[in-house]
Amino acid sequence: MKRAVPDPRPGPTPGSAPQIFWRGLRMKCPRCGAAPIFRRWWTYTEYKECPRCALPYDPRGESLAFMYLSTAFLTGVMFIILVPPTSPG
Repeated sequence: MKRAVPDPRPGPTPGSAPQIFWRGLRMKCPRCGAAPIFRRWWTYTEYKECPRCALPYDPRGESLAFMYLSTAFLTGVMFIILVPPTSPG
């Protein structure tokens, strides 16, 4: 894939809400919508920047920390809700 000249604008370009949502579901770059965010989606190995438009992706890893913590929290909540309490006797 031919690499484009980096876009000088910081962050994603404005777009319609459905367009941004669709890019997120497809796990594509929020700015160009063409290049992938993850190298391997099952291990969350992400690129440092977009291979096509050079948008830097979360350099401090805050999104990955949020994903892991929210998954652990929601798993605990679902475990408490779905596991029926045992009755004595």
